[in-house]
Amino acid sequence: MDFPRCWLCWFNLARLYVDLLADATALLCFERFVKTGDLPAPPSSLLRHVHLLRGFAVINVEGSTQSDKIGAAVACISRWMGAGSDDSSEALVANLEAEAARD
Repeated sequence: MDFPRCWLCWFNLARLYVDLLADATALLCFERFVKTGDLPAPPSSLLRHVHLLRGFAVINVEGSTQSDKIGAAVACISRWMGAGSDDSSEALVANLEAEAARD
């Protein structure tokens, strides 16, 4: 079985749900990327996109308090920023601050 292709199809399905504003359903699809169970891990490049889109979908989900949405979105964005990187959170923040200081 071609798992990278399967992961891409699953990702595209989740993106379709995001485009249709069915964010709760999209989050269910994205959850499979985070909790893979006994499946092979998804490609890291695809996983990074998943974390970013999860952040947007979390914000749009109905029924959660504003503080819950913000906390969940921040967690998703933090994972997105650190995906594919071995840097710690502190090193990542330091790199971002250094980059901002250069501008």
